Amino acid sequence: MARSTSFDAYEKFRFSVGWSDSTSDASGSAEAPLVRAGFHDIDQPQRNTTTGEYREGQDADFVQLFSGLHRYANVAMHRGVTQSQDFYNWAKDVHNPETRKGQVAIATNPSGSLAAGQLQIRKDLTAVLYDRSGTAVKAWKLLNCLVVDFKPGDKLDAVEDGSKLMEELTVRPEDVYELVVTNGVISEP
Repeated sequence: MARSTSFDAYEKFRFSVGWSDSTSDASGSAEAPLVRAGFHDIDQPQRNTTTGEYREGQDADFVQLFSGLHRYANVAMHRGVTQSQDFYNWAKDVHNPETRKGQVAIATNPSGSLAAGQLQIRKDLTAVLYDRSGTAVKAWKLLNCLVVDFKPGDKLDAVEDGSKLMEELTVRPEDVYELVVTNGVISEP
């Protein structure tokens, strides 16, 4: 992982989480997610599927199953650090939309266009796991996430260089898939 400054708030945190502000640039190519925070650990996304039961008329002794709704459990990110207000502002926008009445868009397609002044409270997150040398080894895309729970760090003056602590950030994705990582390069499957 390339280091852009002499101070790197993320070097002790093996997960980075980010999102893109737009889905493509003028050339039409996908924009790489901007790293917005580093986390010590992230819960593995869990998928739950409800089942239903039925019996066929000729075979009343046996119950057969069919699959129902698919849901992902909340994904908690623990012990995070950031130098940006992005996660704080996102949590504030999700938890208190009344302050921006008429400006919040709850579209199911984050890449859709928004009217001027509208906020997007659902975000497609990219979570990346790094090895000790800073090379990406696994990555996940969490689609249409909403902030469910946000716990700030216990100190307001976490460190003297302006980093902000997050004890826990919990999001609820609508879908999750694993990205392809080849020699540290992340790409869509």
